[in-house]
Order: sequence, then structure tokens, then C-alpha cells
Amino acid sequence: ILWHKNDFSSRDPLDGFYSLPKGHFDEDSLSVVKDPAGGNGNVMKIFIEKGHYIKIRGHRGAQFYTNLVSPMDSMTLSYDVYFEKGMDFVIGGKLPGMYGGATNCTGGRHSDACLTTRFMWRQAGEGELYAYMPPPEDQVKNFCDSNNIICDPVYGISVGNGTWSFKTGRWENIAQHIHLNKPGHKDGYAIIWYNGKKVYEIHNVNFRNHDNIKMQGLFFSVFFGGGQPIWAPTGDSNIYFKNFILSSHENEPPHLVG
Repeated sequence: ILWHKNDFSSRDPLDGFYSLPKGHFDEDSLSVVKDPAGGNGNVMKIFIEKGHYIKIRGHRGAQFYTNLVSPMDSMTLSYDVYFEKGMDFVIGGKLPGMYGGATNCTGGRHSDACLTTRFMWRQAGEGELYAYMPPPEDQVKNFCDSNNIICDPVYGISVGNGTWSFKTGRWENIAQHIHLNKPGHKDGYAIIWYNGKKVYEIHNVNFRNHDNIKMQGLFFSVFFGGGQPIWAPTGDSNIYFKNFILSSHENEPPHLVG
């Protein structure tokens, strides 16, 4: 285990995350509260106001990059997420993942110098890995025709789309392992676990074109969107987080309780 975070300070919710200033927004969405399921200890809460998707400022969610671990060629992120009971998933939103290289691979901004692998929920809670990485023409032939992959010409690539579905009103664990390719080779791979069960695995992926891109750690990103009003939450929404772990494990992600 490289880093574990399961104690949260109400005085400073970002204490221990070593967040970077670039790409950071909060707008009073982020706080520390008691466990909504009645468990011990505090948890992180993201409050998103009705109608506030990513383009509507104020209570639209939170986002920050972290500087927690030494850059590596492979890394695993695991955490617990709790969607408020009955929350309307609308058509989708972003969830924390990992990043590599620079901190400007979001919002349709593609760069050869960075990589992001956030989780995302879609309609009815369907899950996926949402990646900014080299475009389809830099991937293996027919990459975009594979099952559970959706290529967007402007935004990220959806990987493992619909291979699990998030539920509301309970704690769930989600984990991803990213093993970067050797630059010039399409030999990277990703594994996703949902509640401890492997739900998706993909090989022969080109995550980077240059060897100066390495996995840097947690990229916390939570909001509804999509950049159009149809993504907006239909009501005030709360999403909770705890038990963040970064590790070098790839067989089974470590899951520490408490």
C-alpha cells in the first residue's frame, strides 16, 4: 500500500490529500460529515445543487489533483462511494480516478503529455472507466469496435461501459488498476473491480506515447456532466466517499475497513 486515507477532518476536508492548485474547484460542495449509513468515523461529502452540472458554478461538485506518491508505471486506486438513496443518475457524471503526467487532460483538452482514468456513472448508474489517453488512431486496429468501448472524437474514451451498475443508498467499493504500456508498444492494460469482484479487464492498450508519463496518483473529480444542461441533476444530490487507497497491487485491490 502506497497511501491510505480514511480519517477526514471537518476543519480541513483536504488535509492529507496534498492537493495541487491547478484544476482545483470546490465552491462549497465539499465537506466532512458523519457516515450516512451510520458507521463509525467521518466521511467526505460532495453536495451538488439541483440544476448545477459542470458548467453552472456554485455547488457543482469538486475537483483536485493530488501529489501523494512517487510516479510509477502501474498503480491501483480503490475507494468506497455512497450515492444518496434514490439519487437520480440523470445521464451521467464523473467520479475519482487516477492521472499521469501533466494536469490538463479533462474537459475535451487532449494532450500528449497527460493521461486521466476517472470512473464515471451513466444513465441508471451504469459504470465505466472514462479515459483521456492517445486517440483511437494510436490504438490497436478496431479498438473502438470492441465491446464496452465508446470512442468520442472530442472527449474521453469510455472503457468497460456498462459492465457494472452503481446502486444508491449503500456503500460500494470501486477499484482500478492501470498498467502503462511501453512507449511505442500497445501493451498496457486495465482491470476494474466492483465490490471486490473483477468486472472488466482490457489488454493491448496504448495509454502513453512518451515514457515521461507515469501514474501520479489520485485525481478527485465529482460532478454531473457532460457540458450540456441535459446532464444537470434533477434534485439536490449528495455523494459520499471514504477509504481511499493507492497501491501497487494488481491481483486483488487491498480493501481496508475502518
